[in-house]
Amino acid sequence: MFSIGYSRASKGSNGFSFGKIILIAIIAVVAIGALSILLLGTNTQISFKALLEKNPDHIVVYNVTMESMGYQQYMKIVYAKKGENIKMMLSGSTGEAMLLILGDKAYSCASMGDTWQCNEVSKENIVQKDMKYVAQEMQNITYAGEKHVAGYASKCWNGTVSKQGVTSRVQLCITNDGVATLIYSEQVYNGELVGRVKIEAVEINYNVPDEEFQLPG
Repeated sequence: MFSIGYSRASKGSNGFSFGKIILIAIIAVVAIGALSILLLGTNTQISFKALLEKNPDHIVVYNVTMESMGYQQYMKIVYAKKGENIKMMLSGSTGEAMLLILGDKAYSCASMGDTWQCNEVSKENIVQKDMKYVAQEMQNITYAGEKHVAGYASKCWNGTVSKQGVTSRVQLCITNDGVATLIYSEQVYNGELVGRVKIEAVEINYNVPDEEFQLPG
């Protein structure tokens, strides 16, 4: 209990001392603070899960930068989704590759120059059906604030992904309607940084034409 030199003068008619009032106030402040932290953590977890479940019709162009062993590589990803149809196209210096999901069928296509070759694949074996796939393996997730990417406000989370002795420090940013705008990761092996990958949206459009979901060639 607090010890004050004028406790008799500070007592009210109900017998409460000034020290008791201060102690109660401190306890109340601490309790409110703890409750706020608890609610903030709960809301963050709920919003992260809710955003992962959202996947509106959209088409996004991503710039991809990969760094490893002193080398850099640049690519472009176009992701399109309309209803049950999904297209993911990867373009790089050595050619293009495309994954198409058209209703209950799926196709894997590759191009070397102007010639495309497509093969039907099992839809059930396709894990990456949207750009938020990395969230399925993220652990130690913490809220990292907001960023503006490609002109859209995005909520961001940090986490880690561990595979075969390599730990990736990941940041995933998502718009309020569930579109991934930034995926950044740093790969660490035996305590050393061995690579970086940055996938950043540069263009987002919610009007998706049907022509995006046609087999090439």
